[in-house]
Amino acid sequence: MSKYIAGVSKDRRGERPDSLTKTVRWLGVASWVIMFSALAIIGKARPEAETALDKKYNIVVQTTWDVELANYLFVLMIVGLILSLIGICIKQQRTRRRTDEYMYSLYILGITSTCGILYYLFVL
Repeated sequence: MSKYIAGVSKDRRGERPDSLTKTVRWLGVASWVIMFSALAIIGKARPEAETALDKKYNIVVQTTWDVELANYLFVLMIVGLILSLIGICIKQQRTRRRTDEYMYSLYILGITSTCGILYYLFVL
């Protein structure tokens, strides 16, 4: 192994992602899988809009949220928030150089999960 000389030799740190960086990336992927699952559940749990054809043919539509699916959605939002916070904390500890990348998707996911949790708590 050669000795590092500032400005002369190449800094080999950060050349390959270490296991912690890979873990943060997988946390991001898992968090987004959870978020897309939550979006699919929102489509099933939310009330349906009543159309003119529904009124004409007396078709019963769901007018309230499905509570069981909404509770499951709440749990998914909490898991997504926890995963994003873990990833953000790990990334904050590891990011020291100017060339290090930030995982903005973890921030976006954390904000989205927080908004979903607040919506569940105060609106539903």
